[in-house]
Amino acid sequence: MPYEEVDVEDEDGNITTEKIMEETPTVLIIRANGKVFGGYATQPWRHDGTTFGDARCFLFSISNDIKIPFHGRQTLPPPPQVEENEDGPRLPAFGVLRSSDNSLQFGVKDLVLNANLNECSSELEYSFGVGLARGSKESKILLAGSETFQVDEIELWAILDK
Repeated sequence: MPYEEVDVEDEDGNITTEKIMEETPTVLIIRANGKVFGGYATQPWRHDGTTFGDARCFLFSISNDIKIPFHGRQTLPPPPQVEENEDGPRLPAFGVLRSSDNSLQFGVKDLVLNANLNECSSELEYSFGVGLARGSKESKILLAGSETFQVDEIELWAILDK
């Protein structure tokens, strides 16, 4: 399977999604707190805040040798105000994946990377999980070893169809 590394940091060291908008699936690999983990995105990343992806997306931990599948997203209560756009109402709820100029996100809270990669978080069992209790310490530390973390190293690999 052909692949290619994609540079996801801008000149200031902040994460940018503009470079990962190819028409290809990607694998994101992160090192933080001595742990190695990441996620697989089946669809090209968007940076407009719109949710995307499907149930084939997953998270993984190389350090813990575990695949963390999508199990369906947590249903959130409807917001008091609904943003309207040309396609009709747009609820600020999350699908499988979401990205904007400020963050990359797998699931509702499952893996959230902020733009400068220094205040990231993970709380499994909202959209991806392996049967941990939602809100438990274990669900918050499985990937990075702590509830919040700073990314030490990040790689994004594009899966090419050649």
